[in-house]
Amino acid sequence: TVVFQRDDALRPWVGLSSLTLLMMALQGSDEMKQLRLPFGRFKCDSNKVLDIANLMFSMGIFDKKLVKKNQDEQEYYFRTHHDLMCDYGKMLYSKVIQTGQLCAAPVPLGFSVLNYVTERWNRMIVVHFISEVQSKEYMKHDAYYVDWLPLNMINAGLLEEASNMLKNENFITERMKAVGIVGGTHSFILFLR
Repeated sequence: TVVFQRDDALRPWVGLSSLTLLMMALQGSDEMKQLRLPFGRFKCDSNKVLDIANLMFSMGIFDKKLVKKNQDEQEYYFRTHHDLMCDYGKMLYSKVIQTGQLCAAPVPLGFSVLNYVTERWNRMIVVHFISEVQSKEYMKHDAYYVDWLPLNMINAGLLEEASNMLKNENFITERMKAVGIVGGTHSFILFLR
């Protein structure tokens, strides 16, 4: 929830392609190394992420819906089932870091644990996405590009980069195509806030 959360929606619907991008970014993170999870053998792809998300759906942790993008394309979207689950996840992660059970990096002075983790994880997904853009694989993450990248840049403290993106005519056009004029204008106001 520290990556996919907005002021206007604590439990937004997130596409499978965006969840896959997050899992790929987290795969090599310090947090996963600290947990000593065998992710070295886990090859992250959308099918495996879909299996994990479907398991969480069957356990009642996620809600799920299938969205048709056009006649030929559709994508699964997921969201946390209840606000209390989001709050529990934040509390649990804060407790684990504070007790030293998972201390990937020391939290700088003046940061709350949640703010620090929010910035780290948002920066992680932005850096991973940008590396995919350079390898031209970003087209499969176009929903992430128009829905989440500016917010993740802002939350990562990359304010100048986010500002440049929000002023980019191509980005504005893609955002308006994706969610319409009203939805696009609403999201720009949220980003600026």
